[in-house]
Amino acid sequence: MSQIFHLYRLQKMDTRRAQISLRLAEISRILSTDPVLAAAQQRHAKAEQTQKTAHSNLRSAENAVQAMQIKLEQNQSTLYGGRVQNPKELNDLQNEQASLKKHLSMLEDEQLAAMEAMEEAEKGTAAAVEQLNQALAAAATSQAALLGEKVTLEKEMERLESERLAILPSIPAPDLELYNRLSAQKRGLAVADIQDDSCGGCGNMLSPAMRQAARSPSQVNFCPSCGRILYAG
Repeated sequence: MSQIFHLYRLQKMDTRRAQISLRLAEISRILSTDPVLAAAQQRHAKAEQTQKTAHSNLRSAENAVQAMQIKLEQNQSTLYGGRVQNPKELNDLQNEQASLKKHLSMLEDEQLAAMEAMEEAEKGTAAAVEQLNQALAAAATSQAALLGEKVTLEKEMERLESERLAILPSIPAPDLELYNRLSAQKRGLAVADIQDDSCGGCGNMLSPAMRQAARSPSQVNFCPSCGRILYAG
């Protein structure tokens, strides 16, 4: 079997290995950064924070109303308990009672607004949880397919590695050195097959004499344009 054919086989293996490596890297990136899931998680976190703030505001409003009710009851007890007889003091207590009632009404309005905000926050959290669960389910389905593809590609990569190791001893050291050097210079493509009378690496049209020479089983021929090894099949 010709040395050029062994180099061509090696090139096909290395090209496929490079493709697999790129796809595996892409799969890893997708698995680690799902934009839909990330957005759903962000919405959920924001909704939970909104609910937490609303809950805190409601508790504060409830405590304020409770404290004012206690103060109002104390004032009322003093006003009508009979211990205060001075008219001016009674008048001051009545004025304070009216002021406390007005303040209590304002606090109760704030409490009602806080309750409504809490209800809206709970609805927002529930919606965010539903969206997050949907995103998680979609991600699980998508990731299952990607993980399956990943396993398949990794097995193919292992097979190619074994085949590559098996073919290397059949390639003379000078030819292998030439291949490695060209591969480094030509972005991984050292051997180009002839396609439609042209170099498969750069697309340069080859003369009939060059195409005929490329069919030699023992002589290495190069594309006059890009310098890659030519394989005519």
